[in-house]
Amino acid sequence: MTRQIHPQPTKCSDTISISLRLSRATANASIASGLIRTTMRRKAMAEWILILALNINSGLPRELRDVSVTTIDGFKSKATCESAGKTLASKTEAVVDKARSQAGMTGSKAAAMINFDCVRITK
Repeated sequence: MTRQIHPQPTKCSDTISISLRLSRATANASIASGLIRTTMRRKAMAEWILILALNINSGLPRELRDVSVTTIDGFKSKATCESAGKTLASKTEAVVDKARSQAGMTGSKAAAMINFDCVRITK
């Protein structure tokens, strides 16, 4: 059995009321969607950055020579950032010591120093 529905004439105030409710619902949905996107963006854009500084320690007090700084980004946790910092620092010191040895600088007091720090940033 098919039933036909005949729309009843509506008043102007009913139309305005329905229209306002739809507008509010759309606005609320838009606000909620924006908040969700912002929250997801904040979570997705936080990362750890490794800052490495190489300098030459001359052995003399108050002297800091040849400072070179580099950064590596994209770490997901402080633990992985610090692990990478320790590994890179020790390997870099070994490479610099090897280069100094090959250059005949074995008796010098000057030595390579590597310092690092991990910093959390939110883009």
